[in-house]
Amino acid sequence: MSPRKHGPSIPSLQILKATSVPEFLYPLLRAYLLGYASVVSPRLLQILVARVTRAKRARREALGLDLSWDEKPEGEGSGGEGSESGRGERRRKRVSVEEEGDTIQKILTTLKKCAQIHRFPAFCGITVGGSRLLQPLAETALGRTTSLLGIDALGGQKGEEVVRLLATFVASMVSGGVGMTVLNSGPAREDGSGSGMVGRTLDLTLIAVARALDVVVGSAWEEWKGVRRRRGIGGGGRGGKNWDWLEGVVERNVDSVVFAGNAAAIMYAFFYLPEKLPRAYQKWIEGMSELDQRVIIALQQIKRGEFIYGKDTGKKELLGGYCRSLGLPEELGDPAVTVPIPCLLVHSNKVKNCELHALYRFYRAWKAAFVMYIPLNLAVTIRRPSVRNLLKATLNAARSSTFLGAFVALFYYGVCFTRNRFGPAVFPGWDRLVWDNQVVVRVGCFLSGLSIWIEQRRRRMEIGFFVAPRALAVGLPRRYKREYLWRESMAFAVSFAVIMTALKKDKARVRGVFGRLLGRIVQ
Repeated sequence: MSPRKHGPSIPSLQILKATSVPEFLYPLLRAYLLGYASVVSPRLLQILVARVTRAKRARREALGLDLSWDEKPEGEGSGGEGSESGRGERRRKRVSVEEEGDTIQKILTTLKKCAQIHRFPAFCGITVGGSRLLQPLAETALGRTTSLLGIDALGGQKGEEVVRLLATFVASMVSGGVGMTVLNSGPAREDGSGSGMVGRTLDLTLIAVARALDVVVGSAWEEWKGVRRRRGIGGGGRGGKNWDWLEGVVERNVDSVVFAGNAAAIMYAFFYLPEKLPRAYQKWIEGMSELDQRVIIALQQIKRGEFIYGKDTGKKELLGGYCRSLGLPEELGDPAVTVPIPCLLVHSNKVKNCELHALYRFYRAWKAAFVMYIPLNLAVTIRRPSVRNLLKATLNAARSSTFLGAFVALFYYGVCFTRNRFGPAVFPGWDRLVWDNQVVVRVGCFLSGLSIWIEQRRRRMEIGFFVAPRALAVGLPRRYKREYLWRESMAFAVSFAVIMTALKKDKARVRGVFGRLLGRIVQ
């Protein structure tokens, strides 16, 4: 896939050109400023929004729309309204001054904290900028080393390119290792996991690992295509055309297949290994799925052999209480009485028919996703507003919302279809618990990933890069002892070195918005 001609604009570049900063420091400062802006901006916005919200509340209270600030004395008649209004106004002004000072203090504290050496902005400057600063030193050292050892087999321009790429790899690996070490040098966070536990940078490391794997696999694929053509595998006739067709199919669909596999792993972890997912991401899935936590706990108990059909294991209150909250008979949630637990509980008693319930879930998820996507897509049109761009942004938001709606609907229908349609019809003699013990969830996980083909091809790639690190995290501990931190640092350093070396050799090899943005930073 060829890169775009115009990469993302970086405002810090114009700022640096207007100063007397040496040009060789541009990559370091650009990376630092971009990292600083990415961390500070959302936090400042949150502080300002909270300040405006409090100011509106205080104004309403001062106008007498909400008397929660002051208790009105008993027996006070209409003549006291003026004095109370005065007290409310004075209090509003006093609170306003106090909150203004508190807001300024919070802003200053945020700006100061984000500038600390063990924060993300410094990490960006050290890794990205440091690799560029170390590049000439590494290149000189490697050049002299090869000369001293008499390694001149390559020679000429090809030899110089190999030395330059090797120097990029070494410089990037060193700066990446130092950056990760500095980022983890801050005070440990109290999370109840015990002293000496680390892992807060694991998601960042896995992002780099996923990107590096994409570079390695993509480079190997391009090398295979080149070897095939040079050796004439498939020939220039019908066989050659078949190979070209097969390669085209793979290239068009590999991102979608990878996403489907990663999404299945993430959804499985959501049900059975929730501690493997970032808490914020887990809450987002909960919000989109709208599945009651008691149903998830019941599935986990089935997996552990604690929730058994036709047997009283003391678990009837779990789904029995859920039935009460839905206005259904408690017996429907008792596994000793009701075999199997009806899909109506999975449907949250919204719709009885499984097919109609899938449509209902699609509509709910589509609406929630559209509210999320439409502001983001419209924001892109601010630079070039037009009716055509607005329509395109709306259609893109609707398409992405359809993808998420289908993702949720296919998962739910996969569960219902397996336990109510396919399982009993094809294997009527099987215990119904067999299907509810992970099988229905696995089928739902598989089907939900197929929804990615609804998205545009370029969006499939970006979504795939988003979920890949989270899927990788499923197989790793989220917290581990500090003595093993060097392993994570090494994984990040090598991955970062692979990315930077690929960027040096061929910018198109580092795909997506990330590749274009990183290319602009280090240019």
